[in-house]
Amino acid sequence: MLKQFKSILVILSTFSMILAQSGSISGSVTDENGNGLPGANLIVDGTS
Repeated sequence: MLKQFKSILVILSTFSMILAQSGSISGSVTDENGNGLPGANLIVDGTS
């Protein structure tokens, strides 16, 4: 019984991680002159 519970827990955890990464963000990061900033990193508010 415990082995089955662990298996189901692993499957559900994996499934939830796959769904959590399904969104996408697109756009450009530029400076005040409109020049692109290569290698810029973004942090979305409300995410870890």
